[in-house]
Amino acid sequence: MAELLKYRKRNIIHILAWIVLLLVYTIFEYSEGRSITQNLVYRVAIGAAVFYVNYSALVPNLLLKKKNAFYLLSLILLVGVTYLTITAVFPIETNNNQELSKSRFMAIVIFNLVLIVIGTIIRVYEQWIENDKIKTEIVAQKNKTELEALKNQLNPHFLFNSLNSIYSLTVKKSNDAPEAVIMLSILMRYMLYKANDDEV
Repeated sequence: MAELLKYRKRNIIHILAWIVLLLVYTIFEYSEGRSITQNLVYRVAIGAAVFYVNYSALVPNLLLKKKNAFYLLSLILLVGVTYLTITAVFPIETNNNQELSKSRFMAIVIFNLVLIVIGTIIRVYEQWIENDKIKTEIVAQKNKTELEALKNQLNPHFLFNSLNSIYSLTVKKSNDAPEAVIMLSILMRYMLYKANDDEV
């Protein structure tokens, strides 16, 4: 249940972030005097695709597995395919203007690189948190196991020492022997049935 709530919360944050990005992009386009069209939504959708290919596939399968060269090659290929897709789907008349073509290329590449860097940072941070949680659980489990082992060693020693004390009382024909047997019985009952409680 906690895991499901965690994923829901993450999904809501992602959706809100994309809505904010779309609004910022819309305001920027409007302030530049450009008309707001469906192309804007499609561009943000392509950006989201780049983000999630990197976030969900490339980072966990390549970067986090120390395959850095393959990861860099995959990023170059991803940005290249994205650029070709955008220029094919959203052609702009440049009239062979090299400066305009170059500035458009740089804008697309920089936008996608920003999304890739953000996706990489988020995914690496999430993995770091997950690893830290696993390490904490391992340490807690180890401490619990060590405590159980210590208890298992302590119980026989305690029993044998108590029996030796009672034996010496019986040899001396001490009147304290019956009380010692009762006390040992109470302690052994406690150790068998109550010693595992969270509070003592």
